[in-house]
Amino acid sequence: MKKNLAEVLSPPDSSGVSESLFCRHLGLPECACLENYAQCVADTARRWYDENGIPWVHAVEVGIDRIEGASVLLEDGSGLNSDFVARVLTRVDAHALVVMAVSAGPEVDARIADLWNCDHGAEAMFLNAFAVAVTETLRAQTNDAVRRYYQEHQACVLPHYSPGYDGWQLMDQAVLFDLIQNDGPPDGLSLPGPLELLSSGMLRPLRSTLAVLGVTRRKNLDGQLNSIWSACSDNNQPAAWAEKKGTAWSFPERALQRWMQQRLKMCIADDGSVLVTFRFDGSTCTNMGMRLVFDYELKLKHGEDGEYRIVACSCRPAENDSGHRASCAWLKGPAWFMDQLDVDRPGVGQSLCQALARSGSLSGAACLCTRTDRTHKWQIVLQTLQYALERHGTDP
Repeated sequence: MKKNLAEVLSPPDSSGVSESLFCRHLGLPECACLENYAQCVADTARRWYDENGIPWVHAVEVGIDRIEGASVLLEDGSGLNSDFVARVLTRVDAHALVVMAVSAGPEVDARIADLWNCDHGAEAMFLNAFAVAVTETLRAQTNDAVRRYYQEHQACVLPHYSPGYDGWQLMDQAVLFDLIQNDGPPDGLSLPGPLELLSSGMLRPLRSTLAVLGVTRRKNLDGQLNSIWSACSDNNQPAAWAEKKGTAWSFPERALQRWMQQRLKMCIADDGSVLVTFRFDGSTCTNMGMRLVFDYELKLKHGEDGEYRIVACSCRPAENDSGHRASCAWLKGPAWFMDQLDVDRPGVGQSLCQALARSGSLSGAACLCTRTDRTHKWQIVLQTLQYALERHGTDP
């Protein structure tokens, strides 16, 4: 009824976690850097897990008996209930499912709890991010191993999908939990490591996941596999694991991409906050357009609601800039102009989304002489930052 695929899988290897993935699970884009203490904490998290973490992976195959409406009835007598999942599996003529479980292990859960209890928040945050990256890396490794195995047996495997994703309610987590067991007792002891299903549908250890991969003998799907779930979703909207719709940008994405790569820098401070700098180049509206160079700085922290909140922010002429002294606003009054740079900055305590929602007209001017000009430049900074976080700091 069920086929254990343990021999297909390679031993779990956490050393494959990339720096960019680690950084992404810290909520930072790939262009971010870790410096000094933050890099030390990141190295400590990786080293601790390499020495103490015990990750594991497991997978079983179960045949599909038939699909009736929204029900996927399996050969072992169990069934999944999702119109969306049933529609996708029907479309590809799937004849079996691979159910996989991946876990970073209970040891890291205990260590993270200890760190929080000892007020070592930064260390806990870094270790949590690394453990989540371990789970994602092992899931990708398992996907690849299963795909290679079925290719040798003249079959194709769909990308993974999980209860809780778009179109699939979390209640089916219990079905997958029962399926992933071997023929031993239903307490998780038959798995390579401990796994418990909570009444909420969540798993313990916390850095664990269950997923399915549809299996089909069709040969004409190679170009469709990576997008099959999103292609079949309602209204052709991306599924939960795909790219989020995100912010409605006021600037062309090509410009945001360029500003992110050339002007934005991010790093994590010793206290776990995110330090952001943005270099703005413009020109004065008087004196034949002399060059302006301003440095924007922000300090962000995650709020209880999971959003980034602004702890501090500033806008000042760059250290070697002299062009601002030729601007009409400076000539009107140097002290007044510097005060206005503070007045027009985003409010401390605001979330990044709240700051982005500030009203203000877009300005075509390359200077900072009027309030509209200053608000416009802050919108450039904030939207570039949000673009970087959305495009390169997505959820697992």
